[in-house]
Amino acid sequence: MPTIWFITGASSGIGKCMVEQLLIADNDAIIIAAVRQPELFPTQLSVSTDAYPASKLDVVHLDLFDRLTFKPALTYVLEKHGKLDFFIGCAGIGGDLSEIEGLPQQVITDNFEVNFFGTFGVMKTSVELFRLKGGFKIFQFTSETAIHPFPGTGWYGASKAALENLLGTYTQELAPSWNIQIHCIALGAYLTRMSQNITVFPIHPAYVGTHMESAIRPLCMGLERPTAAQGAAECLAVITRADAETPFHLIVGQDSKALMEMKKIELEKSLAFYNKWV
Repeated sequence: MPTIWFITGASSGIGKCMVEQLLIADNDAIIIAAVRQPELFPTQLSVSTDAYPASKLDVVHLDLFDRLTFKPALTYVLEKHGKLDFFIGCAGIGGDLSEIEGLPQQVITDNFEVNFFGTFGVMKTSVELFRLKGGFKIFQFTSETAIHPFPGTGWYGASKAALENLLGTYTQELAPSWNIQIHCIALGAYLTRMSQNITVFPIHPAYVGTHMESAIRPLCMGLERPTAAQGAAECLAVITRADAETPFHLIVGQDSKALMEMKKIELEKSLAFYNKWV
């Protein structure tokens, strides 16, 4: 019985590398690559079409800015395969460098339209269509900045944190009989097309001469990032090992782990402060 993978954001970055690694692996995976420009796929892959059977790869049109593309993409999977095993949410935008006060309103709106509304919309559509089809696992990529805020990426992190919060509620509302698992992967910084093409907005005048100019911006611009292929391999290792005991929050990347530990310390301090006065 083949394993059906639906992967958004499959044309670049971690999503693209996951598709490539699944295609050449000796497994029974069938990948549905959901991309904005299906006519360019699979020519965007670095894997030759001779390296895998044509039956292993399908391509569907999906644009997180366009909600009318959600149902047709997933209906195609339902009609052709009758089931879904893995929903992998890789698509997203943002990561631009700016102070919270300096990011243009349209960029803020786009971050939430794609990373929050669009991402949840296509995921909800998968639940609506497949909830009575035997169950499946959802792995949604968020960000290390959704775990612990990081200066310079405030609006991006907020869109990802809002998604994590919503999905944390959603996973508690889903009927256990549907056998749908939701996990958020807080991804660290990897060398992807998005990370290589971030927009560095001019520093807000009020922050000239502050630590944002002297320390934070240079730190963000000078990060050394592992390759997207490495990130994809680490993500697949986590995903393929998941079972009923796998937690809702998952981390991939040493920097993501470090921020998770920082968050743990922060929460422990809050509890200690509360216990001090109660």
